[in-house]
Amino acid sequence: MRTIVAVVFAGFVMIGPSAAATEVGVADLMTAPEVFDGEEITLTGELVGDFQRRGEAVWVQLNDDPYVTAPLHDGGAPAGGNLGVAVRFPTRVFEAAGFTAPGGYRVRGPVVRVTGEWRFHDPERGGETYLAAAFFEVIERERPITQGGDWPVFLIGLALVIAGVVPRVAKRRARRQVL
Repeated sequence: MRTIVAVVFAGFVMIGPSAAATEVGVADLMTAPEVFDGEEITLTGELVGDFQRRGEAVWVQLNDDPYVTAPLHDGGAPAGGNLGVAVRFPTRVFEAAGFTAPGGYRVRGPVVRVTGEWRFHDPERGGETYLAAAFFEVIERERPITQGGDWPVFLIGLALVIAGVVPRVAKRRARRQVL
């Protein structure tokens, strides 16, 4: 069975996207998603959030914001909000890729280049908008993000907590002595 899945995955990856696929960014899709409806497009980004298995498909968010190349916990600077869209992968193909974790606070998710049909308000899927993956390649595997604590911020926060608690404790003690 694993051999069959591996062969299917290899065929999926080796066929590749057609030359007709348009390379777009999520910001372009958010500006005018209806323009690309039914078109074959290619998106590059990080798989984040959760791998949601629904029947014969795996749904995941693909972000292509600045944090794909420079995560905050990996030394990147704040650069606006997250931009992402839903991607629907065939389950067997997705699982054959062997992804272990989506991107999050402590994990840099897999960075992939996905080609498929953009579906805007797909009536077959209850009006969902997503990219139906037909091909993808893994650019970078998922990896842990490690960063030491921001000690100055931690110490300032601790000092503020103490500054807020000490007067209340002193006031409570003073009331008890009066009674």
